[in-house]
Amino acid sequence: MLKKNTDIYKDRYRSIDTDTVERIHKFMTDSNFTDRDMKRFKHDVERITSLERETIKLILYIIPETTPRPRYNFTTHAFYVKNAFSNNQFMKVLVDQEEALKGYITTPCEFTCRMYFPIPGDMNKVDTILAEMGYIRPPIQKDWDNLGKTYSDMIQKWLLINDALIVKGISEKYWSLKPRVEIEITYLKNYDCKYNKRKIESTKAYKDIEKYND
Repeated sequence: MLKKNTDIYKDRYRSIDTDTVERIHKFMTDSNFTDRDMKRFKHDVERITSLERETIKLILYIIPETTPRPRYNFTTHAFYVKNAFSNNQFMKVLVDQEEALKGYITTPCEFTCRMYFPIPGDMNKVDTILAEMGYIRPPIQKDWDNLGKTYSDMIQKWLLINDALIVKGISEKYWSLKPRVEIEITYLKNYDCKYNKRKIESTKAYKDIEKYND
């Protein structure tokens, strides 16, 4: 698979410059970029950079856990993820209780997940305070990527129509005397371009939400 990927890459992209400015200059030349295109480009840069953003913050008072690897059910002949349903229901209850969380994010967003694990009982007093303050971090507890996926999956359907909307994801691990999971989602209040709007609104997830709202 990797060899096939690299062969395709070489065939399609080998001649493209590694420098961003050079790539843009060549594209503009090859595509006959006009003064009208430039005017629209400048207008769109200004519009996109001034788009309003909103941030949702959640604190889950639970001990951070990873999502187990998918398992195969030989009776139903299907893959499943253990605890996925209970995680989903937990988020549903939380969203139902918080009026500010009502509604769905359908635009590109950034996802930050900070996980605070229980401070080990055999850690000395000084290190405990340093850990609580974030100076000492947990390097061996749980895989950061599995942790991030656990909670991005958890908010899917209830806050995001699909976690594919996440264009930037950050997963951070800490220790704390009060274990918890802090989630921040910063999203655009409007689409950044017509192309993304059309693509997102044509997905099954978006159409399902529209049916539900109707």
